[in-house]
Amino acid sequence: MSSLIMLWNSAHLKIISANSSPINPSSMDWTPHFPGFPEKKVSIADIGCGFGGLLFALAPLFPEQPILGMEIRIQVTEFVHQKISALRAQSTQEGNPHGYQNISVLRGNAQKFLPNFFEKYQVITPP
Repeated sequence: MSSLIMLWNSAHLKIISANSSPINPSSMDWTPHFPGFPEKKVSIADIGCGFGGLLFALAPLFPEQPILGMEIRIQVTEFVHQKISALRAQSTQEGNPHGYQNISVLRGNAQKFLPNFFEKYQVITPP
């Protein structure tokens, strides 16, 4: 059991050391994630987004809201990023160059670094 905890902890430590997080929310540059929304900040966040199902469902419902998925697993984050790229390309081919430009994914440890990404009340919370 202790070796399992060590592996789990070491995996998270590698991600923390390999993945830089902003010092504070004002230092976070969202432009690479949302080039179509240079002045907007993320308003909807899916923490632990997994394979991005909620991101892909919300994107057409909130086309003017930047939506971010956060995931700690490297391969899952890469999969979601590739799917976002594919959906953007498909949407452009279908004549909608703005389709899926409002979603992005970020690999990181939300449990430890979430306050570094978002200001207080920045993301929408359910009533």
